Amino acid sequence: MTYDPMNPADNTAPRASHISEIRLREAGCGFCSRIDNQEYDQVSTSAVSFVPLNPVVEGHRLFVPTSHIHPKNNPFSGLTAVGSLLQMHIRFYQTHVGGDFNLILNAGQHASQTVDHFTMHFMPRV
Repeated sequence: MTYDPMNPADNTAPRASHISEIRLREAGCGFCSRIDNQEYDQVSTSAVSFVPLNPVVEGHRLFVPTSHIHPKNNPFSGLTAVGSLLQMHIRFYQTHVGGDFNLILNAGQHASQTVDHFTMHFMPRV
């Protein structure tokens, strides 16, 4: 049976305390450390979400896979990992806030990526 994040009756999702046991981490990665330390407020089976240390706008959130994925090497695995959680967030945003938003993926140092861990940025533009 697969966890369905859109089904509120589905209680098969891993508990946050077990996330670090499920996926691989990379030593020295700031996002892997945040995941291990449970410094996030949204979680799915394959991703977490949290407010960045320096948000660009109010409502700015990061969506990162719980496994360490390099965005330049494997961007589609990263998109697959964060997809469900990001989709739930966007639906919530559209229902309760509305308005325009950006989804941003920075892949590589010259593309303004500062942590070498796949990261999708959600930025409301209201």
